[in-house]
Amino acid sequence: MSKRYSQKQAAAKVVREQLAKERRRRRQLWTALGAVVAIAVAGAAGWLVYSSQEDDRYNTPPGTYSDDQSKGLAFAVGEGPHTIEVFSDYQCPICRSVETATRDTFDQWVAAKKVKIIQYPVAVLDNYSKNEYSTRAAAAAGCAAEGGKFHEYNHALYVNQPAENTAGPSDAELIEMGKTVGLGDSFGQCVKDGKYKTWTKQLNRNFENRKLRGTPTIFVDGKQMTDPSIANLTAAIGG
Repeated sequence: MSKRYSQKQAAAKVVREQLAKERRRRRQLWTALGAVVAIAVAGAAGWLVYSSQEDDRYNTPPGTYSDDQSKGLAFAVGEGPHTIEVFSDYQCPICRSVETATRDTFDQWVAAKKVKIIQYPVAVLDNYSKNEYSTRAAAAAGCAAEGGKFHEYNHALYVNQPAENTAGPSDAELIEMGKTVGLGDSFGQCVKDGKYKTWTKQLNRNFENRKLRGTPTIFVDGKQMTDPSIANLTAAIGG
């Protein structure tokens, strides 16, 4: 065997070994990538299951109203032939103006059995306070419902509404506010525990799913009101 032939054989062996090493490296790389993908898929699936379960785990205040739209995310009063839906945020100054302007009229219409008022206390304006006031106030309203005083407390929250971009009432102040409408210790504990904060997230999700853009938003018999003045609301329900 010539020296030249031996050199060729040695060179070929080196090439074969390098190719084999490269094939092994590629197999290892694809195996590792497969494991990473499998873990990622499993993790994503696990997160989706957890997220779905998390979405389903929330406390609903007693006395909420349920139909195809509200789904336990609103409070209703009245049994009239017309339905007025009100989406409002306790941090929203225009919501306060509308609540103040319509409160007595709505009470009269309810007493006369003209309307059903459905109120959604959404919490979409947390960015306009320094302490997530919208969420805490809506959750406290849920606690008030637990004490049978939603409508009274709802009004008290608007009467005591803080200015935008300020720190809203603390939890202790929300509890004191509840005392003014006859709510007691169980209400206070409910507020401290944040029992209905998860419920407010569902309120906001419903608000988004209905593609609503701001508060207050008012519907009369399914038609959105661009100007919810008393005159226009009266005309919408036929006087």
